[in-house]
This record gives sequence, structure tokens and C-alpha cells, in this order.
Amino acid sequence: GNVQNKSFDEIYNQMRKQFKKPCLNWLCNSEHSKIYRHINEKNVTSLPIKGSDAWAIMKSFDNKNEVPLYQKMRLIEKV
Repeated sequence: GNVQNKSFDEIYNQMRKQFKKPCLNWLCNSEHSKIYRHINEKNVTSLPIKGSDAWAIMKSFDNKNEVPLYQKMRLIEKV
């Protein structure tokens, strides 16, 4: 989200809905190829990537490598 268009709370709550479980991987490292491909396919010339495009990319992320200790301690929200 863009803090010039939405409040921080609104952006944070959207991110928490999208990324409900903490994971071991850093998405910027593990999913960079999807971001790069999107930038090239959509001919994006400036960052950050705009709203609906950013959400489309995030929905394609593999965010399934959960933190084992959090699972064991039951600190992860049930989805």
C-alpha cells in the first residue's frame, strides 16, 4: 500500500490478511523472479508497483514454509 493514499493501519491490516502465517523464507528473496517477470510483462517503469498489480503478485507467492518453532508453540493463526 501507499501511505500517501491509505493509513498505515489500513495497509498493515491488508498485509496481515495476505500473510497470516510467519514463514522461514524472505519473500523478496524466494519470490523475486515472479516480481521481475511481472515488471517485464506489464512494462512497469516506476516503483512501487501499483495496488491491484501488487496484490496479484502477492497472491501468487509461495508462503507455505512456516516457522517450525511457532507451529510447535501454537503461535500461528489457524487459517
